[in-house]
Amino acid sequence: MRTIGIGAPGPLNPKTGVILHAPNLGPTWNDLPLAAHLRKEMGCPVYLGNDVNVGAIGEHALGAGRGSKNLVAIFVGTGIGGGLILNGRLYRGRRYTAGELGHTVLQADGPVCGCGKHGCAEALASRTAIERDIRAQIDAGVKSVVPALLEEMGRDTITSSVIEKALDADDPVVGQVMAQAEYYTGLMVANIVNLLDPEVVV
Repeated sequence: MRTIGIGAPGPLNPKTGVILHAPNLGPTWNDLPLAAHLRKEMGCPVYLGNDVNVGAIGEHALGAGRGSKNLVAIFVGTGIGGGLILNGRLYRGRRYTAGELGHTVLQADGPVCGCGKHGCAEALASRTAIERDIRAQIDAGVKSVVPALLEEMGRDTITSSVIEKALDADDPVVGQVMAQAEYYTGLMVANIVNLLDPEVVV
């Protein structure tokens, strides 16, 4: 029998197949019984897991964390997600929300995060935060190659490929914003290492 496994962002309940809250996908994804919807449409069993937990399992089984007992996986994209492998097993926590590393607060009076808190790692170092900070500097009149790159590449959003090209061009705005994002990512990783002392951080 075919089976579907799906990784979705944000806190969810893998037992009930319900996405509890997905701030980067919008309010229609809150309390969404995704597994039940897909099971009805596809006519087969559906298993739901947090996308970064699924990635952490992959890194532990086949990737950079292969052979380790304790691993922390951090995935930086639109948001920042985390997955914890402790004593060789995925650790989900009592409410299945362990590993939401992007919502650890690094700056109490920092920018507002999609979750509503201030100064989360996600609000300081995700690609969304990077784009916000680049645009703020450009709007303030700081010269950057980014507007020309967006026009040349036919993009509206500052994607990873736009950031890469701007860094290759030694753009001062993107260089400064990326250095800031790296700084906050480093703080997050240092806190995780102090708390868990894992063998591997991916």
